[in-house]
Amino acid sequence: MRGLAWRSISAALGAALTISIFVSVSFADDAVVLPKGLFRFYVDTHWYIPFEQRFNKDGGAEDYAKPYNTQLNSVLIPSLAPLNGFVPGGVASFGQSQVTFKRELTEQFYQLAYGLTDQISLGVNIPYFWANNEANFSVNSAPGSGANIGFNPAFPGGIAPLGVPGTSRATTQDIQNLLGKQFGLKPVQSWQHSGVGDITAGARYQYYRSENLRAAFTGGVQFPTGYTDDPNNLTDTAWGNGSYALLGQLQTDYMHQKEGLAKRLGFPDPLEWFLNGTLRYQYNIPTKETMRVCPGGGPFCNTQDDVNVKVGDTFQAEASGKLGLFVPGLFISPSYMYGYKFKNHYSGDKGLDYGSLNQSMDNYKDQTTEQIFIVQLTYTTLSEFIGKRFPFPMVVQAAYRDRFAGSGGMPKSQYVGFTLQMFF
Repeated sequence: MRGLAWRSISAALGAALTISIFVSVSFADDAVVLPKGLFRFYVDTHWYIPFEQRFNKDGGAEDYAKPYNTQLNSVLIPSLAPLNGFVPGGVASFGQSQVTFKRELTEQFYQLAYGLTDQISLGVNIPYFWANNEANFSVNSAPGSGANIGFNPAFPGGIAPLGVPGTSRATTQDIQNLLGKQFGLKPVQSWQHSGVGDITAGARYQYYRSENLRAAFTGGVQFPTGYTDDPNNLTDTAWGNGSYALLGQLQTDYMHQKEGLAKRLGFPDPLEWFLNGTLRYQYNIPTKETMRVCPGGGPFCNTQDDVNVKVGDTFQAEASGKLGLFVPGLFISPSYMYGYKFKNHYSGDKGLDYGSLNQSMDNYKDQTTEQIFIVQLTYTTLSEFIGKRFPFPMVVQAAYRDRFAGSGGMPKSQYVGFTLQMFF
């Protein structure tokens, strides 16, 4: 019962709306490596359309605010339990919480890659995030709200049943003060922040290439440089994984293109095309994280610990294609991606209820899935450069991405994107 109540309020308060653990960046991948000595730099920006929905554990879309409206009672806040025997119904309650929530997000990726040999490319990827969580929190303690307790400075603990002389109904500020004084929590309010995400460095080895096929393996290391969850802030958004990770990808292309630099760089000429299949796996190395460890998985206790955390690994499978249109240098790239994240695991040495940390799907601590469609329209000056009509090769790209299905608390979100690539 207590865990169920916390699953409701944790969604309402956004206790750790982690992005980076399962950020899905689908680029319509390929098995291309850069020619020896060639550099590529790109900036890829995604502007998310403000979103208010997520996918629940059964895959249905629901408002973030749906579970926000819950009774602020002794089931949710165990410290109220001593008052249960003095109120009608046997469950002490301040009344009903009323919460709305909307998220805004912009993410930008900077990548520098270099062709070490004609078969090996090196690269580093640096993400940057701007996040804004618009949260509106209030308390309804009026008659009919279920409220049966309030605040009374003359009573031990300052809380007493309604009807006791001097007891006033709870206000929004009263509850904010209670969360701060009793549990050390920051006010439940809108939050915004920006910063670097988890940086990735790696290499790609193209181990096979023929007239119609090429295949590559990409390996890398992800560094925990991104913002992680503040256990005292119920409305922040973590975009850092909090741990080092090892990444591996297998990419295979089937090509219908003539030989040349455009084929080497993955840019089909008019009516040329190629198909790609990519498999990705991310192994997250165990780490430690300071967390609240409360019965039921909620934040309403003062017990914090440096918890041993094994963030669930992620697996992604992507299918994409590139088709050259009638204008030289212009092509379209549709792609589909399926992703799965395994369950997190927690442990410690203080005898606390560490398993409760996995009860809230809203924290992405349980297994999650997602399905994404993305379409990109790309123009490159490569043919103009080869024909000596443009001074250098560059690429501009517009994209639309839709996470149209998922589960386990994944945001239902769309973005528009713009990418600029330069070769030198």
